[in-house]
Amino acid sequence: MRAPPAAAALLLVLGACTSRASAPSAGRDATLEPTAASARPPATAASAPSAPTAATNAGAPEKRAAHTGNPSKPGKYDVSVPAPSSELAEFLRTHVPTGGSVTTDDPPKVMHTVTAGQSVSSIAATYLPISELYTANELANAISKKNPSGAIVGKKLEIPAVVTRVLRDDPKEERLGWPE
Repeated sequence: MRAPPAAAALLLVLGACTSRASAPSAGRDATLEPTAASARPPATAASAPSAPTAATNAGAPEKRAAHTGNPSKPGKYDVSVPAPSSELAEFLRTHVPTGGSVTTDDPPKVMHTVTAGQSVSSIAATYLPISELYTANELANAISKKNPSGAIVGKKLEIPAVVTRVLRDDPKEERLGWPE
């Protein structure tokens, strides 16, 4: 006895929806064979962009080569290079929280004098805006590793992973640009 056409169609749909660990061997072998689309020769100078596009981009490589570190329309400042120590120290002095100080070392270090009621976690939360780490928990772990005795009242703690360049207010000034 034959199944009604609707039941056969339902079985076909359900069979197609089952999950498989991998593609059937015939499907895997077929994907390894080159197709007409993938067997095209590599692009040549003759198949390069049309003349108007190439003419508008003619000056772009020279601009990219002249600016180190950031291709295609970088910002005013090169974000891949650390800031000079004096400029970074001035930036840090204006941005450290209460209880913090900046050393004159090269590169400058940020120190924090622990007051009553402060823990490593609370200190990490206050210094997160000038840190290169993303979460307060990461910064708290880094502070604990750098200062194994912990947050003792009156003790100076060194704050690790502090930014190495000045953070600008306008994001357009720090644009990275597109990779080459």
